[in-house]
Amino acid sequence: MRAWKLATVVGLAAFGLLVLVPFWWIASMSFKTYEQIQFAQSIYVPRPFTWENYRGLWLETRFPLWLRNSAITAVIVTAITTVIACLSGYAVARLRFPGREAVASLILILYLVPPALLFIPLYRVLAELGATNSLAALCLSYPTFTVPFCTWLLIGFFKALPTELEKRRWWTAPPACRRCAACCCRWPRPASWPPPSSPSRCRGTSSSTRWCSSRTSGRSRSRSGSTC
Repeated sequence: MRAWKLATVVGLAAFGLLVLVPFWWIASMSFKTYEQIQFAQSIYVPRPFTWENYRGLWLETRFPLWLRNSAITAVIVTAITTVIACLSGYAVARLRFPGREAVASLILILYLVPPALLFIPLYRVLAELGATNSLAALCLSYPTFTVPFCTWLLIGFFKALPTELEKRRWWTAPPACRRCAACCCRWPRPASWPPPSSPSRCRGTSSSTRWCSSRTSGRSRSRSGSTC
């Protein structure tokens, strides 16, 4: 048994070295001088160890500006894609309206279109709007690739949700947009968590006990009133 454990550890160590050594080799090149890279000196351990490449990157180029632009674009595009994809995915998966299947097929077709085919038309549109060479151009063009992909994924996500969740009272009362937000925010949680009406939620502090008792008494009164 010890020999088997030793062989397992040795195998995992060899596999880890096989995977990590190429990454270390690439990362170590950033700490080398031009002569070391040109003449293949100090392949795995840089000698001498220098920070000149990073100093030149941050101080002699516009890399901080490029990094800031990338961060701003990523945040804005993620927010736009999340809102549009959640609303459209919920509408196609849950709501019933004429042309629903056609809309789903159109989203799939747009998702399958190669992005390279849209570069020139997008540039012409942005050039006509005068939005080239700006962050607005990126924020307008990137959602054309991300929204169809995320919408198609969320359609499958919302279809996989049990419909019994929306048949409860606190799900049917709000409008469709609030139900969609509830699906996005409340449902993705561990399945072992008890629902709000579970008796296990009533264990704990006195405040939670009072909350559960008031909620249970309110439901019993509403049920008795509806039966009368």
